[in-house]
Parts: sequence; C-alpha cells; structure tokens
Amino acid sequence: MGFYIYNVETPNKTIYMATSPIVTGLTGYVEQNRDLIRSTSIIGSRTAQLFTKQSGVKGSAAINILSTAISFGNGAECGWNEAGSQTLSQRVIVTGQVKVNMAYCEKKLIGTWAEKQVEIKADPKALPFEEDFMNGVVEGIQDALEKALWQGDTTSSDVNLKRFDGMLKVLANAEGVLAETIASNTSYINAVKQVLMAMPAKTLKDDAVIFCAPEFLRNYEQALVAANLYHFVPGKDYEDITIPGSNVKLVSVAGLVGIKKLVAGRLSNFFYGYDIEDAPESFDLWYSKDNREFRLAVEFNAGVQVAFPAEVVVGTYTTLS
Repeated sequence: MGFYIYNVETPNKTIYMATSPIVTGLTGYVEQNRDLIRSTSIIGSRTAQLFTKQSGVKGSAAINILSTAISFGNGAECGWNEAGSQTLSQRVIVTGQVKVNMAYCEKKLIGTWAEKQVEIKADPKALPFEEDFMNGVVEGIQDALEKALWQGDTTSSDVNLKRFDGMLKVLANAEGVLAETIASNTSYINAVKQVLMAMPAKTLKDDAVIFCAPEFLRNYEQALVAANLYHFVPGKDYEDITIPGSNVKLVSVAGLVGIKKLVAGRLSNFFYGYDIEDAPESFDLWYSKDNREFRLAVEFNAGVQVAFPAEVVVGTYTTLS
C-alpha cells in the first residue's frame, strides 16, 4: 500500500524519509501506544466505524442467519396444523491479508533543519519525528482502507484495491439486490427519493441509511436550499443528513468518491470482518542493526459482506441536475 508519509523540505531539495510501503514499530511512542495506533488504523475509517464489526476473522468467517416465516392458523379449530418455517443459512466474509512495509533512514535528515533530532551513533534509540510519521501512517491506512472497503476488487491492478472484494463488488455478485436505474438529468432530490421509495418496508428502521459520495451529499444539500427547504438539519460535521420526510439518513463516505451509486439498507446488514484482537503484534517499529535503518511493519486482514442482499437497494446514476 503506497502511502505518502512525510517529507522535509530544504531550499534545494525534498528528502523523503519513507522508502517503501509498510509500517514498523517505533520505540517510545509506538511501544506505549501500539494498541491505540493499530486499532485506530484498522477500524478508524468512517465506513469501518459504521458497518457492523465482526472481529476474530482469520481468513473467512460465516455470518449466521436465521430467517423466520410465520403462518397464522385458525385458532377456532381443534387439532394440530403445522405451518411456518425457520431457515438457517450463512453468508461468508472473505478477508484479504494486507501488509504495509516502510523503511526510514534518519541520516537523510542531516543537513536539513531537522538534523537536531538525529542521533549519530551505532544504535539510535528513536526515530526523529516518530509521532508525526506514525500519525501519517495511520491516516494513510485509514484512507486506503476506506476506499478498499467499497471499491476493492481482487482482479484489480491497483495494489491497494486487489487484496479483497469491496462492498460494491459483493453486491454486484449477490442475488436479490434491488437495482434502481436513475434517469439522466434527474434532480438530486428525486434521485434520493427514488432510492428511498425502493427500500423494502422492513429496512426502514432506526439504522436505515443511504450511502453516497461526499460530492453527492453536498449537491443534495444545495438542492434542498435551492428548493427553499430550509427546515432540514445537517448531520454530524455535515457528513450525513436525515432525508426530509423520513427517518432515513443520507450518509457520505469517502470510499464512494467518484462512484455514481447510492447504496441503501440497514447499517446492521453491512458487515466488516477483521482479526485485530488476535493480532497483538500486527504493528511493529524497530531499529534494524543489520540494515542500519528504522523499519515499520503493519499486518492485518479485512473484508466485507452483506447478510441480506434482498434488503439492499443500489441506485445507479450518470448525470444529475
């Protein structure tokens, strides 16, 4: 996973400290905050926070599903009239194994304003600006993971997307998903309305949402303003909004940037699988005496799945007005 981590600028050149894409453990800051950094990286993206979490997944794990169909009989009659059914089924979360490897040569800082923190010795104890580097790594993993959770595709040539299938591909391959084609030049308000009205009644619970790209949400809100619908209340940090006249939230996620789709359903129906609790050493930073440099390694797995495809609506649009 190629992340831009940090750079130090001088009047004549830019020196890049990170030379390869992986995360290693730092003495001091990382040792004291390893669990926090690891968990923040892997479950810190907005989508990972919103989806139902299923931890302890090694490679794949089943979502166990119980479906019940009730049939009322005639209570005025005697006898036993068996009816109704309960069905046990499963859908499987398949995760991909991910690693991030990076190397830091602190000597490249010599000759710049940052050289004050460099220790010229055979066994340096700390990487200069280690907290800044680690914060950059955390943000980089969050951004890359957020995109992969939606756009991941094991057939992709993009190294950040090919580790596991994201939610869009999962839904494209699932039977029963409700597809809505939104006509060209439909208004943003009517596009949302079309998807909202296509949602099955059973999905209209307190956790019902329609996922969209951030740019879609901005345009939708401006459309409400232009229509003089000033009574709406923006959501937290303008990342979501309750659709007027409903209990459903329109939620923007960075993983859908540039993707012209609206994905509707219950949050409890979307699953994010990983194995963070059982991987205490998945984030490591150390000084390599053999290579004379600091090295960072991060390893984790991730995958997504939906429990009930028939309760998900996917709206696709081209141009909106």
